[in-house]
Amino acid sequence: MTAKIKNNAELVIKIEGMKCFYCFTVVADILREFDGIKEIRVGLNKGNAIVRYDKGKVSSEKLLESLKKAGYNAVPKN
Repeated sequence: MTAKIKNNAELVIKIEGMKCFYCFTVVADILREFDGIKEIRVGLNKGNAIVRYDKGKVSSEKLLESLKKAGYNAVPKN
């Protein structure tokens, strides 16, 4: 039986202000707190995060808002 994937989404986020390993960890931890997160890849060198998530459980707006509340300028790249 194949699982339905209609709610799966990917968000690429440009994150300004992420300059060190601590920031990398904080960003990953913030995003990991949400129910529905499937995968997180944070690229310190590129200054971005790629998040795969269930859009039925969390919205891209909530993900971006949580990073902004932590002091990062987070904008979608896609």
